Amino acid sequence: MRHITFLFASVLLLGATVTAEQKLSISTGSSAVYAVFSLDGKQVAVACQDHKVRLYSLSAARLLKTFEIAGESSNDMGFSKDGQKFFIGGDQASLKVWETGTGQEQFHYRFPVLTDVHGAFSPDGALLAVGPNGAPAEVFDLTSNHLLYRLDVPLAGANALVFSPDGTMIAASDRDTTIRLFDARTGKLHAVNEDMLLETFALVFAKDGSQLIAGGADKAVSFLDVNTGKLLRSFSKQGDTVAALHLSSDGNSVVAIYSNETNSSAPSTAAVWELVSGKIVRSWTGGTPPIGGGCTSDGHCFVAAAAHTGVEIYTL
Repeated sequence: MRHITFLFASVLLLGATVTAEQKLSISTGSSAVYAVFSLDGKQVAVACQDHKVRLYSLSAARLLKTFEIAGESSNDMGFSKDGQKFFIGGDQASLKVWETGTGQEQFHYRFPVLTDVHGAFSPDGALLAVGPNGAPAEVFDLTSNHLLYRLDVPLAGANALVFSPDGTMIAASDRDTTIRLFDARTGKLHAVNEDMLLETFALVFAKDGSQLIAGGADKAVSFLDVNTGKLLRSFSKQGDTVAALHLSSDGNSVVAIYSNETNSSAPSTAAVWELVSGKIVRSWTGGTPPIGGGCTSDGHCFVAAAAHTGVEIYTL
């Protein structure tokens, strides 16, 4: 049965322990493995071990929709900026897009070889970038569901894809450890960065689009110049791999979700980095691993943690 509880969580703020952080607990009926939040803060999608993705109202934890991904596990998920579309990329070469209001399937991509698939919506929700492991990413028009182009160079397989805030650029972190930036209008290669020693798993653009923020197995949050691909700076390395990055609505901080590199089921952390100072201004540590996070347009940032047959959501 669905239930909601509000508890206190311990969070570190500038080196001091503070309380009164609200926790929302949602029972999903199956162990949660991945969670994402809509930008408007109204919805949270939770992928579970029973091969279902459940869509909840974030304010009331009310179940809105259930999406079946029979035979697959969710590899990537995301909402369009307006929250009206939602994609699930699986580990069996499939990616689907649904309308969140009606639950109707709008788009279905299937790669001919079994592999992981990642995705990203353009800011206006009109385009979808699809990145299968071991092949060039492709960009589709969601109005017609037609393929527009493939990105300019063969990829080793995308770990992450993201559009710039104005929709003119696409960034891809590839499994050859290279980060590439493409012109989103043509798919032509624009800039390259090869400074990362290990794979990058998370990308997000700065609010003005001039820098790309990256993180991964190097365990640092790094900043790249979008025009040249040049590495500008990196924050101090942490103990775990950067699994996800989320920019705050004001653009002044970035939330890093970390994952234990040797055991993804082990507890790990989340941290809020202030961009100007390069310091952690708030962090979260739980007894279970974080399985997702997000920042919403109303100024809130969240981290989701696995719980017994459910998910726990903390406000950072």
